[in-house]
Amino acid sequence: MSTARWIDITLGALLVMLGIWGLMLAGPPSFGVFPFNTLSGAVILIAGTVLLGGAVDTETAKSAAGLIGVVLALTGVTGLFSQLLFGLIPPSAWTTWLLILSGALLLYDWLDAPDPHRPERGRRS
Repeated sequence: MSTARWIDITLGALLVMLGIWGLMLAGPPSFGVFPFNTLSGAVILIAGTVLLGGAVDTETAKSAAGLIGVVLALTGVTGLFSQLLFGLIPPSAWTTWLLILSGALLLYDWLDAPDPHRPERGRRS
C-alpha cells in the first residue's frame, strides 16, 4: 500500500470518527477540547468520507488529499485571524491547529508522499 493511501485511510478514519462524535455531541467540546456544532461535525464527516473514498488507488488518494488538504489548511489559517471561521466552526485553538496540521499532512501527501512501488525520481543507480 502506498504512503498516500495509508495517510488517506488513517486520517479519513480519524476525521470520520471525530465528525460522528461531533454530530452526536454538538455543543459541548468533544474530547474536552474540540467544540462542534452540527454543521462543523457534518463538514468534518464529509472530509473524512472523501479521504476514505479516495483511497482506492494512489492517484485518487493523492487527488483527494490535495482537495481536502487545501480546504482544511485554508480554513485553519483563516481561524488564526478570524474568531468564527465563516460561522462554520466554533472558535477554539485546538480546532484551528487540528485543521492546520491535518491540512499540512494532506498537502504533503498530495505533493510528495513517497510511493514504495515506484523508483525514486532524479536518482540514478
